[in-house]
Amino acid sequence: MEDLQMNIKLKNKLKKILSSVMAAGMSMSLIPSVSFAAQSNEYVDPADVWIEANGRASEFDINATVTTGTIFCPICDMPTTNISYRVPEYTRTGETAMNRGVYYSDGTCIDGVSKGNLDDGTPGVDAFYTGYHWTKSVCQNCGTINSVDGVNSYSCGKDVYSLNPCDSNFFIDFDNTSYTPYNSKTHTTDAKKGKYCQFCKGTYSRTTSKQENHNFAEIIDGELGNQRFHITVDCNDCGYTKNEYIAAKSVVQSYYGNVDGKSHSITVADLSENGVHTSIRYGTEANKCNKTSAPNYTDAGYYPVYYEIDYSYGGENMTENGVSYVWLLSDNSSSNTNNGHNHDYRYLETVSPTCTELGYDRFQCNECGALQKRNYTPATGHDYNTIVIRDASCQQGGLELHACKSCGSYYTENTSMTDHKYQTNTVAATCTVNGYTEHICINCGFKYISDLTPIAKHDYRPTITAPTCKAKGFTTYKCRNCDDTYISDYTEPSGHQWDEGHIITNSTCESDGVMEYDCKQCDEKMIKAVSANGHTPGAAATCTQPQICENCNAILELPKGHSYSETVTKPTCTTMGYTTYSCENCDNSYIGNYTDKTSHNYKSTVTAPTCTTMGYTTYTCVDCKDSYVSDYTDKLAHNYIADVTAPTCTTMGYTTYTCADCGENYVSDYTEVLPHNYNKKTVEPTCTSQGYTIYTCSDCGKEYIGDEQQPTKHNYISDVTAPTCTELGYTTYTCKNCGETHKSDYIEATGHKLSDWIIDTPATIEQNGKKHIECVICGTVINTVEIPKLPNNDNSDEDGHSRVGDYNILITDKNNKPIFNSEISIDTNDNLTIKLPNGRLLSAEDITTITVTYTETQQPAENLNIFISDTMNNAATGRTDANGQLSVPNTNSSTGNTNGTVADKDKTYVVIVTDKNGELIPNCYVTVGDNYSIDVKLPTNTAFNNDNRVTITVVNEKGEPINRLRVQVVGDNDFIESGYTNIKGQLTLPISNSDITDDNGNADVGEIKGDKIYDYTVVVSDEQGFIKNALITLVVDDNAVLVCLPDGKVIDYYNRTTVKVTKTDGTPVEDWKVTVYNKDGSGIRTEVTDKDGIVIVPPLNEAPISKPTATPTPDTNATPLPGVTPTPSSKPNETDKPSETKTPVLPDNPTKTDKPNEPTPTPNIGDGSVVQNKNYKYKVFVWDNDGVISEFGLIKLLENGNIEIELPTNKTLNPENKIYVKVINADNETAIKGITVNVTDAAKNTASDITNINGIAVVPVSDTDITDRNGYAQVIEDEKTYNIVVEDTKTKIENAVVKIKGGKISIILPDGNVLDTTNQTTVTVTDKDNAPVKDINITVTDKNNKTATKATDENGKITVPVKTSTSGGGSSSGGSGGSSYVRPSYIVKVIDKDGKIINVNKTIKDDKITLTLPNGNTLDDNYYTITVTDKNGKVAPNIDVTLKDKTNSVNGKTDTNGQVIMPLLEHKSYIVGYPDGTFLPDDDMSRAEAAAIFARLISEEKGETISGKSSFKDTDKNGWYADYIGYLEKYKIIEGYNDSTFKPDAPVTRAECVAMLVRYYSLFNEVKKGGYTVKYTDVDKKYWAYDDIAYAKNIGWLNGYADGTFKGDNNITRAEVVTVTNHATGRTADKDYINKNESTLNKFTNLKNNAHWAYCEIMEAANTHKAASSDKAETWVK
Repeated sequence: MEDLQMNIKLKNKLKKILSSVMAAGMSMSLIPSVSFAAQSNEYVDPADVWIEANGRASEFDINATVTTGTIFCPICDMPTTNISYRVPEYTRTGETAMNRGVYYSDGTCIDGVSKGNLDDGTPGVDAFYTGYHWTKSVCQNCGTINSVDGVNSYSCGKDVYSLNPCDSNFFIDFDNTSYTPYNSKTHTTDAKKGKYCQFCKGTYSRTTSKQENHNFAEIIDGELGNQRFHITVDCNDCGYTKNEYIAAKSVVQSYYGNVDGKSHSITVADLSENGVHTSIRYGTEANKCNKTSAPNYTDAGYYPVYYEIDYSYGGENMTENGVSYVWLLSDNSSSNTNNGHNHDYRYLETVSPTCTELGYDRFQCNECGALQKRNYTPATGHDYNTIVIRDASCQQGGLELHACKSCGSYYTENTSMTDHKYQTNTVAATCTVNGYTEHICINCGFKYISDLTPIAKHDYRPTITAPTCKAKGFTTYKCRNCDDTYISDYTEPSGHQWDEGHIITNSTCESDGVMEYDCKQCDEKMIKAVSANGHTPGAAATCTQPQICENCNAILELPKGHSYSETVTKPTCTTMGYTTYSCENCDNSYIGNYTDKTSHNYKSTVTAPTCTTMGYTTYTCVDCKDSYVSDYTDKLAHNYIADVTAPTCTTMGYTTYTCADCGENYVSDYTEVLPHNYNKKTVEPTCTSQGYTIYTCSDCGKEYIGDEQQPTKHNYISDVTAPTCTELGYTTYTCKNCGETHKSDYIEATGHKLSDWIIDTPATIEQNGKKHIECVICGTVINTVEIPKLPNNDNSDEDGHSRVGDYNILITDKNNKPIFNSEISIDTNDNLTIKLPNGRLLSAEDITTITVTYTETQQPAENLNIFISDTMNNAATGRTDANGQLSVPNTNSSTGNTNGTVADKDKTYVVIVTDKNGELIPNCYVTVGDNYSIDVKLPTNTAFNNDNRVTITVVNEKGEPINRLRVQVVGDNDFIESGYTNIKGQLTLPISNSDITDDNGNADVGEIKGDKIYDYTVVVSDEQGFIKNALITLVVDDNAVLVCLPDGKVIDYYNRTTVKVTKTDGTPVEDWKVTVYNKDGSGIRTEVTDKDGIVIVPPLNEAPISKPTATPTPDTNATPLPGVTPTPSSKPNETDKPSETKTPVLPDNPTKTDKPNEPTPTPNIGDGSVVQNKNYKYKVFVWDNDGVISEFGLIKLLENGNIEIELPTNKTLNPENKIYVKVINADNETAIKGITVNVTDAAKNTASDITNINGIAVVPVSDTDITDRNGYAQVIEDEKTYNIVVEDTKTKIENAVVKIKGGKISIILPDGNVLDTTNQTTVTVTDKDNAPVKDINITVTDKNNKTATKATDENGKITVPVKTSTSGGGSSSGGSGGSSYVRPSYIVKVIDKDGKIINVNKTIKDDKITLTLPNGNTLDDNYYTITVTDKNGKVAPNIDVTLKDKTNSVNGKTDTNGQVIMPLLEHKSYIVGYPDGTFLPDDDMSRAEAAAIFARLISEEKGETISGKSSFKDTDKNGWYADYIGYLEKYKIIEGYNDSTFKPDAPVTRAECVAMLVRYYSLFNEVKKGGYTVKYTDVDKKYWAYDDIAYAKNIGWLNGYADGTFKGDNNITRAEVVTVTNHATGRTADKDYINKNESTLNKFTNLKNNAHWAYCEIMEAANTHKAASSDKAETWVK
């Protein structure tokens, strides 16, 4: 036991050490640890500063928010200090891993066993905050990780984090807005706003960026020494600064002149235009300036004027002191100057030089006063101070202000923009978009693209759809990569096959019956009528019964009415009085004239109170025995007897009081515990243990230890050990008494005497070396290390230096400035490879120099081979000279395995050489020629001739093509070809008039005519991308290009071919003929290039009516074309020729047709075809009576916008089968009106029409037409077109002959259609734009030559024959607004649940009303309010009403208001609450209570009384629940436990409740439980209630919890049971009714209106009510 305790103590001690180390380690890299209540308000989004680390827990530790608090540690078994680490959860989808059941950071699920997907990523890059955070804790007492989770939890003792939701109550709103200067007027405002969790700093944010004006604040400083004000304007938001200077130096000028009788003074310049305010004071002595105006002088003399000037600008002040002069000469002074007078000059003053003006000495003649300047000194010049206003960037140049320190003069200077710094991103091509390389400046965002690659081919996969009776079959082709689809390969519909038919509605006395025919192949139906039978009168009318038809119950004679007598019944104290009215002629009677009940006659009985119960009086009615209790009196006092218990040394004393009457007792009057009676036993101390005294109570045996004494001292002897090189010297002390020993008095070891490094193996660049240090005294090897291999790669430092192998490398630019961060490597053959840093290019404008020296000797390394490249992959090759240097690019280079970069003065050329297959030709030698040209020497044995052409590509250092550069290529035997590069920087030699297109669809062709070269670039593509291997042939003399498409490509309307022809400089070649043809010579099309050098074949102004089904046949007689592969052909048979077709003429009288008059759908008009030219873009649809024309025909768009259509060979222009053409705008799909459509068939018959307002044209059009399946015909007379629609009450009429003559229309109905009032014929006439045509006469004739003539109304309609009114017996019905007479004495009004009036069919029989809903209205998802009144509007109560739809019917009887609502469901209450009037919704429901609920529901559904005997041994047969449990046991709803108990008072669990619910539901519905599954983490398939839970979940009764569990063994509350039961039984509370009628409902004392979440659910279950139910709601009815 002691050993176990020692182990526990040791482990706890180690945990404390571990905890301290962990906390110390983490604190070095984490946010400072603070308590939660005092957490720092400084906020940083963790996603913005995320630090990646090895190991998930380590990464979370680095990025966590650390807090300190107090928790209860189950290991320590007490509250301890705890450090918590919280870090937000980020996933790639933004959905928490908790939704997948994952709970721990190592991927472990909540069950602690299975693993799941964390879906984690990098925050701020590809992962998003989920609203959850990871948490880990460390107890600071025992060091256990996650002990707060419980000792049995998966995480306890593991370095893992667990997931927790961020509480919405702990989110704080934030606004992190930053500002970046943009220009002198605006800055960029990046507003990041949102909210973050205080616990983990997880952030929901929204970032916006916009340009805003600067928020300037102005600071003004006076600089008198510089004679100016300095204005600094700072933006308070982004810190942008502007500097201005305002001159603040008045120019004070002395006056020099002659006396002229006028007064004179000094002058001062005005500064008000600059906004500077001045205040000047004058005086005749310095420091005594107190005058506001300058003194004036008129007499000759020399007058000094002193002044003080105060300057004020923007609240800043400066003061200037000075003196000027007024010098007036006498009148004769000037005359003296003109005499031969020699001036006697004397020095007057010195004027100092300024920045721009000379300085000088002023002299004046003593005699005449003349002035003279002498001793000039040069102007000082400006002393400028430079201030950078705006730094230069790649987006904008910089701006500098140069201000003179002396005079304040300034100017601004713009500095050049910097170069862009590009980052490259390659985007691969797909089958919908081109591929390309995108170059984005990382500083400013400017971007451009290059290296365009063609769109990839679609990968279509077919899906075949078989034809049906009405619809055509077809094949859908869908691309697997981009989902692009098209439909083709149509097959004709199979057509209907009708059966022998069956009766739907039998014919009645007045109405026709209905016969229905079903198609044997589909669900299509056809309806025909069966004639009416006529009435058969029944028995004569009585008081209440009319005479009715024996067959149809129609009323033939009205009832005669009642004759009532009265019988009065008096009221009692329990029942109301009333009068009975009885008919004298029949047994009909009713009750009315109710009178109130009489009062009760109560007798009282008094019950006296006791000490446990109150007294009261019972009142009982002597007549009806009704009773109630009242007049309560208080309980009597108890009669207590006291019993005293004495105290001991361990327990208190007390008194027990017991009532002598009822036995109730209580304890009181406690007395204190007695003191212990202790005996003492003393233990003496030793040198190893303390002494102490043991105290023991002789009464109760309690012990404690006290009087501790310190141990005695040890008696030590010593033993000395001397030190060595490595070991300490020390003294060992041993106690004589107890043997305890310890060491002390340590002496330092003498230490080793170390040697220098001794080399064992020298290092090379291929292998490491080895060296060691040893002690020269004892020979011990102190340290052995490897000498690293000499570096084979390095990066140049800030001084441009690097070291690889035995070499030092220095890389500098043209100004000998070092180049930083170049990548240098060396191989075993001492070949150097250098990669310049980002932004540094091999350029003639800035030559790069490489200097190589030996590391040991620092001597130049000569003839060293160097390969150098930059970030654009420009490359150059060369060798170092005698100085160990190589400067690149220079005038020559090898292309190596990539390219060669050379320089010609200030030009840089990057040269790439490829063969005819586009493969790189390596190691070509490139040199610079004369006058900006280059020479390329191909490697030996490189094929170079007309069959093996070579392509030279020349770009500058930025990858930009160099156009019109002369290139000379030299092959074997000095075979030389030359030419000029095209706009793409390319040249293919030798020049040839034919070429094959490359991967980019490019081909270069040319011809040499005399001394002139004609060279062109041709690009071929289709809608799928560039076309490779097309043969291009140039015919210069004809200004023509021939294009032979390769295998797999044909001229196709659904994949048009585009050819672009340009000169080598990129100039489009206009008006050249381009002939495109298939590989077998078929499909030849010649078009002329437009201004962009482009042709499209077939042209866009042509489109097929549908996709062609055959490949074009080659023209065997045509001139042979380049690249054509002949294919055998045979002469067509005579039968292959199209037969001549004549337009049929309609007969005067149509022949009889056997075609049934069946309804047919509108034909399918297809998807249309798009045609366009430079002015128009249309989508055109073409169809006939059979629908879209699927055979190949052609649509052409003319230049004037009109349409020409060539029909396929099997379609003719025939009035019996009209051709319909619809034209709409292809962009916005609006109809195109007023364009001419010309249609031609194979027999060259033509017809035309102009599109109407709907964009539709119909041909051929004549004065006679036959209606199609939609009853439609079109006739024309005097250029007026009329649209005719013929129909009856059942369907559209097909095959009616329509003719117009003299402005009148005649219509001959086909066999099977007659003029009849029971099935009237309607004709509608509209004009070309579908506007109704009024007042046109129409004559309709049937097969019996019966005619009807009528003029169209304002809607362009006639309906014939006209019905006439009839009189006599029978019923009448009709009227508007849903109100109709069902017999003369009753009016019925029907309104649905939305308040809409419904027109119904109504009949009456035996005083019972039957209402039939119209089509579209059903009893399933609606309810109807039916009001019955007599003809005077008086309500009709107690009327039996039957309401029917097609399949169901319901019955009801009108109430006293003459109303009945149907269909209604009666929902009986199934909960009653507790006897004290409470419901306790949040208490657990017991198993007995749940049994009561389901027993009531079953008895309601079956109409049974609840009874049954329980077999459970713990069920009390007299208990309130006995019958309920026995009743459920009978229907096997409950089974109990294995020990034959039911445990009625135990809480029912969630799983048990679901099982009862599913078993109840299965009594009345078919339940297949085995067909459903659920994925709750805590519900295994072997769980006893798995099938029940799966069924309930999938049918939508209930859900699990957010953490993916169901918690089937948890208890379920009473409110939850009621809610789930309502869902399962289809009961929905009518909240509006409950809120409005609360006072009339059964309520519970602890439930206030809507105060509980399940209030309405409980009201639904507690109140019996009638309800009209729909699929989403339930409406209660009084």
